[in-house]
Order: sequence, then structure tokens, then C-alpha cells
Amino acid sequence: MLKYIRCRLAPMALAVSVFVAGCGQDADELYQEAVMMEQSKAENGYSRQEILQKFDEAAKAGSRDAMLHLAGIYCESGQIAECREYLPEVRRKKPALADFYSGIADLAQSQEDKAVKELKKALEGGEHRAAYYLAEHFHRLHAVKDAVGYYETALKVGDRRAALALVRIYLNSKNPTLNVRGFEILTGILKQDPRNREALLLMAKAYIQGLGTTVSLEKAGEIVRRLGSGDASPEVVIVRSLYQIAGMGESRDTGIATLKSLIQNTMNPEAAYILYDIYSRGLYGVEKNQKEAIYYVRIASDGGLPKGMLALGEMYRLGLGVNPNNDECFRLTKKALDAEPDLVDAMVLLGKYHAEGIGTRVDPREAYRYYREAAESGSQKAEYEGALLVLKGFVPDADFSEAMNTFRKLADAGLPEAAFQYGQIHFLGNGVPRNLVLAEEYLRKAVDKSIKEAFMPYATVLDFKGDYDNAVLWYKVLADESIGTEVSAEAAARLGELYDIMGRFRDAKRYYEQAYNAGITAAGINLARLYFIEEDYPKAVAIFNKEAKENNPVAATFMGLMYDQGKGLPINEIKAQEWYDKAVKKGNVDAMYLEGRLLHSGKTIPEHMAADAQHLLESAACRGNAQAGIYLGTVFYPLDSEHFDLGAAWLRYTAEKLDSKKAQDILAKTQFNGSGSYGRVLDRCGIKH
Repeated sequence: MLKYIRCRLAPMALAVSVFVAGCGQDADELYQEAVMMEQSKAENGYSRQEILQKFDEAAKAGSRDAMLHLAGIYCESGQIAECREYLPEVRRKKPALADFYSGIADLAQSQEDKAVKELKKALEGGEHRAAYYLAEHFHRLHAVKDAVGYYETALKVGDRRAALALVRIYLNSKNPTLNVRGFEILTGILKQDPRNREALLLMAKAYIQGLGTTVSLEKAGEIVRRLGSGDASPEVVIVRSLYQIAGMGESRDTGIATLKSLIQNTMNPEAAYILYDIYSRGLYGVEKNQKEAIYYVRIASDGGLPKGMLALGEMYRLGLGVNPNNDECFRLTKKALDAEPDLVDAMVLLGKYHAEGIGTRVDPREAYRYYREAAESGSQKAEYEGALLVLKGFVPDADFSEAMNTFRKLADAGLPEAAFQYGQIHFLGNGVPRNLVLAEEYLRKAVDKSIKEAFMPYATVLDFKGDYDNAVLWYKVLADESIGTEVSAEAAARLGELYDIMGRFRDAKRYYEQAYNAGITAAGINLARLYFIEEDYPKAVAIFNKEAKENNPVAATFMGLMYDQGKGLPINEIKAQEWYDKAVKKGNVDAMYLEGRLLHSGKTIPEHMAADAQHLLESAACRGNAQAGIYLGTVFYPLDSEHFDLGAAWLRYTAEKLDSKKAQDILAKTQFNGSGSYGRVLDRCGIKH
């Protein structure tokens, strides 16, 4: 003010010759006066408009500092037109600051892509305030990972605005490590500002709920007492009530009654959500009450509380206390996330809804986007579900190897569902080479955590490795405890086969029957085969006849055999041939041999059919049936006939190519090796020589 007074007293001639504006003040003097007015506005009662006018006078007089100052005021307060007026001068003097102001202005006008480029450029140029604005922008877009990175940058350069934002994100995270980080930042805030009311409230909740620290009602109580018993603000009343409820006993009832009173008087959504949570989950020894839960969650949702909207949306999806309504479920969940961009549970649910088409169209890419956002906030469930979408091929642009790494990482971190997927992938060789060692290791982790889906592949891995004793144990668990399910039937079928191999035919029949009754035809065929071996022909015929009529080639082969040999059915070569022929047309090799033998040696077979015997027998032998090869070598082309060399050639083929010891023994007793006809036999079977 001294310069201003001296200016008023200065001679007119001097004032005109030295100064440009006003009564002789130059631009710098006007700027300094504006700064002093701003600094003493409370003391002297200057209005904002008066201060701006003075800065404007200084700017028009040529003060670049005034222009920079006005740019800051206008840009940061959202007065875009005025902000842009001064930007050229700012850019000449401080380019990074101009980028910062331009970014703010563009954000205000929803030119977000341009704003992000400018703010990033400003940050690179040393204008650290840009970090906070970038964080806020990405937070609004639900890009939590980017938001957290910029909040952390802002915090490192001393921008305390980022501290509480980070605390809320970290304490809401599903990642315990991030919870701890949030608690550390919260502790730092209170060290610098012990009276920070919002930080105290968050600290009390952290101690009550064990967020980032161990539960300590004693420390929570200290904070509650610091906030003061006379503070009747809703925020303090809620924390005080939470503390009382967590204390159980009479204090619990007092806390619940206080919350109910607060809701009755103010319809406070946070208090309503706490009561919803208590009644829906039966917390703190309170009996579950769905009617009370739906009453309070509606208040929380209608009051705009994101968690309340989310909870009510899930009630609509599940039809808990309300009529199921997927559209309303999706709407509320989306609205909750828009209101609270770091609400991890909302991200996970929106991923699920887009994946399954709940309240919206099926959109795996959008589902994957939400899962990735939730995973960045520490949700293992979201990380797992996202990898599962990749595994199923719903996100073709995603990296399969990254999904594999995710499954393994989560499995090693103790998520049994991920262990199951990782083990199953290696068992099936799905996108990777089959690896039974890894399959067994990770499926075992899933089995130990009672992941039922892992039992069957785990038992099968043991089976493949030849560990039949342990395989049987797991197959029994599935067959005996999951009776009626598809996997139970499959386990019973394989269990029957293993007991069959072990010679435990009674047990084999029991499990074959269980599997057959559940619809596994192969188990029924094996059951009938055991009945046939035990000469319980009526039971064998009942199954074979039923399945043969359903065009099962093995059953048709047995029907032919029973008519052929008169076992359980009267000998009837024509009917035997008819059944064999049905099986042959389905490619059954055993039927080829049996029908060929029947046509060759049958007494009642018409001559025109007998001509097919050679073709059938040779086809069977070429397809691996050793009995057909021996029959060709000893009966069809007997060694004591003129065709001895061809017979010997078939025996040699059966001995060498089918590894038949019986054929080897027969040849050893003769002086023939079929060398003259062996090439002919190999040609018949399509084998190069």
C-alpha cells in the first residue's frame, strides 16, 4: 500500500513521464497490490471480484505474473473461456504449466483423450499437480490401476489430496497387502493432522473391521472417544454405533437401536446398509432376518449408497425377498459402480452379468474388461474368472500364456479353483503339452480343498500313471458319494473295469450295474459280458438283446456268438450270421472273425454266403485280430494242404505283426515260414515291404 500512497502524492508531470497506468502505477506494482489484496482479503474484507479486477488491471498493464495468476484461478475454477484467454502467455513463459491448464480445461469440456495427453505432457515437464487430475480422471473411468499409479505419484510429490483417495481405494480392496498400504497412508495423514476428522473415522472403521491391521476394539474406542460423545453428526454416530455393536452384549443392542433411530430421523443410507449387512449375514450374534435386510437395503439404495445399490441388485438377481428381475439387477449394479468407481464387488458382478447375459447381452469382451479392472484392485475371483474366459476361447485377443500364468499364480497362492484349472489343462493337454506330473500336483491341491470337479480328473491321472490302488479310492468316492450324477456314472464305469481286471467280479458287476443304470452303455456291455462268462445267460441275453437292437456292435457280436454256440439261445447259424453282419457293418473286428469262421465252417450256411468268409477273415486279421490270422493259417489254409505256404504266411504275419505267441509256437513246430506268399499277405493288409 505504500507504493500506492506515494503514487497518489507524486507530482503529475513525474507520474505521466514514468508510469503507464492508473495514477502512475506500473504493471508490477498493480500485480503486487493484487497479491497483497488476496493475502489480506479476510482482514480487509476484499471480495473475490475486487481481487480479480485488480489482477485483471495488472494483466492489462502488461504483468505476465498477473496473467499466469489469472490463468491459474480461471483454469482451476473451471472458467474455461477466461482460462483460454491467458493460455498463450502462460505457454510462452511456462510450457508445462500451460499443458497443465489446457488439460484441466479440456477435462471440463469432456475432451478427455486430448486432456490426458496434455496432462501427461505436463507431468513429464515437471508440473506435478497433473498427477492428481490424471488419477481422478482414470478413477472415474474405473481404470483403478492407472488411477492408483497417479494417486501414488501425486502423494510422493506432496499432493495431500491424493492421500484419502488412496486410503479409500486400498481399504476397499480385496488384497490384504493393499489394505495394509491404505492403513499406512492413513496413519501418515493422522501424524500430520491428528484432528483430520475423515481420517479418524476411517481409522476407527479399520480397527473395528480389521482392514489393513488387526482388529482392536480398544484402539477403535480411543478414536471414538477422541471424536467426542457430544458429536451428533451422522458419520460419528455411525462409527460409535459400529464400535458398540462389535462389542457385543448390551452395547450391541444399544448400537443397533442408535442406528435405527438415526435411520428413522434421517434415512441415513450408511446406517441402513450396516443393518442390512447384519441382518442378511447374521453378524455379531444377531439372528438372520431377510425381511429386515430387504427393508434396510432399500433405504441404503434409495439414499444413493453404492454398496446399497449393489446389494439390492443382487437380491433382484437371486430373488431374495423380491421378485427376480435381471434388468433391475444390472441397472443397480451399473449405477453403483458409476457412483463409486473403485467398488470391486460391482466390477466382479458386472463381469459375471456380461459373461452370462444377466440383465444385458452376452459380451465376453466387456466381461473380461470388468474382470481385469477388478483384478487390478486385488480381486482373486475376478482374476480367475477373466483367465477362465480366455481358457474357454471367449477372448481371442487375450494371451493364453498369461491366463496359464494366472491360474498357476492363483493356485500357488491357495485358490483351489485355479489349481483345478491348471491341473486339468495339463491333464488334457489343452493348449500345452500333456504333463501328468503337473496335473497330479495341482489337481491334488484342488482335491485337498474339496473341489469336487477335480476328483474325476485326479483319479484318472492316477489311473493313467498305473497307480490303480489310489485311483480306485478316488473313483469310489465319486461313485459312492455322488450317486446319480454324470461323473458318478463315469467313475462307476471305470471302477467296474478296474475291479474286472483285478478279478474282483462281484465288485465289478456292482459298479457296472450302477453305471449302466445311469446310462453308460459300455458298462452294460461289460456287465453282460461277465454274466456270459459266469454262464448267467438270461441276464446276459437281456442286456445284449436290448443294446443290439440299439445298434451297439459289441452287443450284436455277442448275440451272434450266443446263437452260434447255443449259449443262452438255441443254436441258429442264420440268426448268428445276421447279428454278426450287423456288427461287421459297424466295423467290429471280432464280428468279422466270428462271421468269417461261421461262413467257412457252418453246416446250414448257404453256399453263396460262404464265399465271403475269406474276405471277412483276412479283414479281421489285417485289423489286428490274431484269432483270425491263426484261423487262416491253420483251418482256412491248412498247413497240410496245397495252400500250405499261404497258411504259413498268415501265421508269420500274425506272429510278427500281431505279436501272437500262439502263432509263433505253431510255426516253430513246422518247417514252413510262408516266404513265398508273405509279400502277398502284406499287400492284402496294405503294409509296405
